[in-house]
Order: sequence, then C-alpha cells, then structure tokens
Amino acid sequence: MTIVEVVEHLTERKLEAHEPERSAARDFFVDATTKMRERSMVYFFVVFSVLTAFTITVVFLQGFRVGGFSLEPAFLHWLGAATVGEVASLGTIIYKSLFK
Repeated sequence: MTIVEVVEHLTERKLEAHEPERSAARDFFVDATTKMRERSMVYFFVVFSVLTAFTITVVFLQGFRVGGFSLEPAFLHWLGAATVGEVASLGTIIYKSLFK
C-alpha cells in the first residue's frame, strides 16, 4: 500500500465519521413538531372563525333591533376594534409564515 492510498483511506474514514446521521428519534420529534403546529393552527382557525361569526351576529342584531336587542355604542366600537385587531394580527402571522 502506498502512502497516497493510506492518506486517501484515512480521509474517507474521517469524512464518514463527520457525516450527520438521521436517527429515528430525530424523525419522531420533527413529526411531532409538525403535528403540534397543525393542531394549533386548526385550533386558532376555529376560535378565530367563531369569534368573527359572533361579532357579525351582534352587529346584525344591533342593526335590525331583533327582539329589542340594543347595546351601547361604546361597546360596539370596542367590539369592532377588537375584531379588526384580531384579523390584522392573524393576517400578519399567516403572511409571515407563508412568505418567510
């Protein structure tokens, strides 16, 4: 065996030793993180949808005065501002995650 062959053999062994190996545990944690993100996204979407539907219902009830429904204008302004803030913050989060 020549010196060149020995050096090449030792270099190949060093490169193989430094290559990262994918372990089953790492794959499990990556899958668990992905599932957790999906579940939290579905949860926030459901909560967001319910709150927005509630706000629209309150606005329509106030506008048509169904069954004597009446709220103070200050509360309606607060409710509208909270809904706009909710939509803006969720939109920002989605925009950042899609185009990051």
